[in-house]
Amino acid sequence: MEEKGFLVGHAHVMHSFKRIVSQWWLPRTNRKKYTNLLETILSKMDSADLINSTDQKWMTPLTLAAYIGNFVAVRVLLHKFTGLAYKGDENQFLLIHVASKKGHCRVVEEFLNHCPDLRESCDGEGRNILHVAAAHGRVNVVRYIIGKRNLQVLRKQRDQSGNTPLHIAVRNWHPKIVIILSLFHAYERANLNSLNNAGMTALDLVEKTEVDKEMFLRRKLTLMALNLANAPRSEELTAAKAKLVIEDSVLKSLHNSDNLMFSKESVNTLLLVSTLVVGITFVQGFTIPGGYSSSGNDVGTPIFLTHSLFKFFLICNTVAMCGSITASIPLMWAQTHDPNIIYAAMRFTLKVLGVTLTMMSSSFLAGVALTVYHVLWLRIFVYAMGFFFTVFIVGLLAPLMDVPVSYVPGPTRAFLFFSF
Repeated sequence: MEEKGFLVGHAHVMHSFKRIVSQWWLPRTNRKKYTNLLETILSKMDSADLINSTDQKWMTPLTLAAYIGNFVAVRVLLHKFTGLAYKGDENQFLLIHVASKKGHCRVVEEFLNHCPDLRESCDGEGRNILHVAAAHGRVNVVRYIIGKRNLQVLRKQRDQSGNTPLHIAVRNWHPKIVIILSLFHAYERANLNSLNNAGMTALDLVEKTEVDKEMFLRRKLTLMALNLANAPRSEELTAAKAKLVIEDSVLKSLHNSDNLMFSKESVNTLLLVSTLVVGITFVQGFTIPGGYSSSGNDVGTPIFLTHSLFKFFLICNTVAMCGSITASIPLMWAQTHDPNIIYAAMRFTLKVLGVTLTMMSSSFLAGVALTVYHVLWLRIFVYAMGFFFTVFIVGLLAPLMDVPVSYVPGPTRAFLFFSF
């Protein structure tokens, strides 16, 4: 009877301990009290049995704490059982890898404080904690590791396929992590020149990897991030050869029925946008701000004809009108099923429509500023809003237009970084 009661009590304590560990919010309310509670439970019974016990998902208390990000529980448990940090699964995936995968910086920090040699620990695929964080898009963990001088060696390590963390971030289309790693590497060209076992740099990997339509924008941003850092291609691939590789991969992907439909959908969307711009700018060209003179020798002449803002309005509106018509023509040609025409039309049209939309918004703001010209505060407000939104629109359009940034001036690169 006594033994049965002991077992029931033992199981109850184990259940309570795991329940307390799973309450990730408790350390945020009263960290000291929570730490004392864990230490008291560990001192009341056989700690070895408690720490090695598993739940229905085969998680030990330390595994659970690392998984949910309970860094206080990890600190207490590692203080008493440091050896548990070195226990991994069948793929040599350690608990520090689990924390890195889930993005728990404080937990990763606790593991490294108690076991500094874990920093270069690798899983079955040869990936360290930076590889894991880069693969799963954990920006906070990547920033933490890059910011620590004693952890910067991790950026150079390669997995079994020869991939650095930068290669891994590129392969998984995580542009935020790519910009962190590539700009950090900009001071050490050897890292951006790193080749994996297939002989590819990070830029080669972007250009040669096929991408699903769901990842289209991520690919654009990833490519832009590498261009901002002047990431090189491998020596085997010259610039001309690389261009052929890109066009080849694009054309192959366009031959696929799903991607062809995606391209045709994009063409139709852009054609609709350009048609709408034609209609708007056409109407705007005749419903000019201020109207027309109705008396004297200047009948039918715009009232603000000599005003500089009106001239700016007219120039922007004309450029928008002509640009939208120009963009519509190649989009009509792109209604064919020829992937070469679709690819060429998309590349040309995105740039033209970018300029067109910017000019259309500028002409609208110039017209509004002209109508309220005599109210100073309102005019200044329109100027400020116009400048802000023009910059914002250009920033949003820049990643879609494949802007070459390798040799652009510093201010332009700064703007493109803001755009990214």
